[in-house]
Amino acid sequence: MVWLALDVGGTRSTAMVLREDGTVAGRADGGAGNYQAVGHDAARRTFAQVVSEALERADVEPRAI
Repeated sequence: MVWLALDVGGTRSTAMVLREDGTVAGRADGGAGNYQAVGHDAARRTFAQVVSEALERADVEPRAI
């Protein structure tokens, strides 16, 4: 089992894929993801980008989350 963690802010966003033991399997950083700061469409794009990159770096398929 793996976990997906997101830290989304007005200037920067981070996604991390964590193993069961808490170690980081993959991480990705991106731009602003706060929808109030950048709008819903830009926030969605940021979410998709950081989540996709973190999953790829962790060699994890999205369905495993």
